[in-house]
Amino acid sequence: MSRPPKAIVTKKRTVFVYSQLWKASETVLEAGRSAPKGYSWLFMSSAISTAFAFEAYRNHIGPQIIASWDKLDRLPPLSKFDLLCEILTDLQHRESRSD
Repeated sequence: MSRPPKAIVTKKRTVFVYSQLWKASETVLEAGRSAPKGYSWLFMSSAISTAFAFEAYRNHIGPQIIASWDKLDRLPPLSKFDLLCEILTDLQHRESRSD
């Protein structure tokens, strides 16, 4: 007969997926650099991880900059990136003019 646990421990933490994907990309890239010829799949894996990290980061900062980010779901990825760049560039220009 098993005994019930004496304590239940719960934890809450925030995981930034883009950070994990970026680290995975770096790790696989380094492995590819030190691997013998014929391991091109390591570079492909790094490139794919980098693309996912970029998308995850864009989706992390998007809602912080654009309140209606969730409504932009149907936009192509580069259109979302262009929109973020345009808004951030405009904010940067406004801040530099106010100095």
